Amino acid sequence: MKKFYIVDENGTYASADGKTRFTCLTGKALFNYLKSDEGSKKEFDIDFDDNGDEIGIEIPDDKLNKHLKDKERRKYVSKTQKAMGYTIVSLNSEYEGKDGEIMTFEEVIADDSDDLIEEITRKANIQTLRRALASLTSDEMNIVFLLYLTTEPLTEYQLADARGVTQQAIHKYKVSILKKLKKFF
Repeated sequence: MKKFYIVDENGTYASADGKTRFTCLTGKALFNYLKSDEGSKKEFDIDFDDNGDEIGIEIPDDKLNKHLKDKERRKYVSKTQKAMGYTIVSLNSEYEGKDGEIMTFEEVIADDSDDLIEEITRKANIQTLRRALASLTSDEMNIVFLLYLTTEPLTEYQLADARGVTQQAIHKYKVSILKKLKKFF
């Protein structure tokens, strides 16, 4: 059963600091309140009690800005975790291993075969490289591809011959492209 506590100066429940009073709404009264103009504009901190019932506590106006900033931060952290491919875990939790065995946090982390710092650095470098390459024009990207990324890279002389320019012109262009890329690192 859902229980939502709304700010009410005559409410029977008090906040931990005693400065705010709340009234508990359930069932039809809660439904009607949340559908009302007043209720639809309210922000609630929602959690679940030990029975799995949903609990909502209205955020008082004086705490709303902080709550919204925290909510945006949590959303950003979650989005960043998904993008990086990592999940933050609690130190106090136990986890079920691959074979069904219950493991402590230390046992889960104890895998020395993965160097976490190295993996994070590698992923950050890949992201930086993608941004750097995205900054190149199509002609600059073509030069980088032909000189470095293809299975059989061309020499500056071969590329110059194919483009009908001098090797020095290709070299200068390559150096300017590398300077442009270096700004990202």
